[in-house]
Amino acid sequence: MSEKKYVTLPKQAGIRKNLITGKYLASKKIKGKQFTATFNSVRDAQYWRATFNGEVEKVKEEAPKTTSTLAHVWQRMKDLHFPSLELSTQRIWDRRFSFWDELLDMHMEDITPAVVSKLIEEKKEVLHVRRVQSAR
Repeated sequence: MSEKKYVTLPKQAGIRKNLITGKYLASKKIKGKQFTATFNSVRDAQYWRATFNGEVEKVKEEAPKTTSTLAHVWQRMKDLHFPSLELSTQRIWDRRFSFWDELLDMHMEDITPAVVSKLIEEKKEVLHVRRVQSAR
């Protein structure tokens, strides 16, 4: 049987101690979403639980982007890969890629499943509106 990694602290709701590292894991649920943070002291964990309001700091956005934009990747693909393709295949790639035009200025690190899902939902809504208008 495996040993426990965390032990719940008595009288400290939502705070557990990591037995391996000695650090404290504080967890808080806000509007059904679970947030956790690790601290070196119980006092810091208690303060975080008392003051955290669910807004995650956007430190990542302040850092310069390290990846290329989708437009750059697409252009590189056209320059390097397209010459080896038949003209009809190139046209198929261009037609399929036109769906992603709205993401051209985004960095690759920012294109997440959530962004893609949102784009698909927006495109479906536009298509639905067009179909409703053309049916009239």
